[in-house]
Amino acid sequence: MGQISDNARLLSKAHTTKVALVISVAIGYWLQLSPEEQQKLIAAYPWLQHLAPLAAFAAFVIARVWPQGLQAPAPQPLAFAEPASPPPPPPAATTRRPLTPEETRTVLEAARILNERNLT
Repeated sequence: MGQISDNARLLSKAHTTKVALVISVAIGYWLQLSPEEQQKLIAAYPWLQHLAPLAAFAAFVIARVWPQGLQAPAPQPLAFAEPASPPPPPPAATTRRPLTPEETRTVLEAARILNERNLT
């Protein structure tokens, strides 16, 4: 998100933004003209219908490659905080203990029942 906010701050200083604004205003003006007025302009300036889109594209490309001296600040490296204390030991439930004879009998009986019913 930092790169987007840096780019947004520099947007008003970029040449491409200004060129895109001029092109957008010109297209908006053209679209608000009536079809008759558009035809009159095309009749008076026949090259306009072919040259205007090319000129707009060329202006945008020139603005894009023109050195602007705009540089977003270099991203700061991520700083990881040192842990304040060593991590706690794992809970006692994850520590294995041997089964009691009763637990062993219960597990073996459950395995025998499952085997008889063909569930294993």
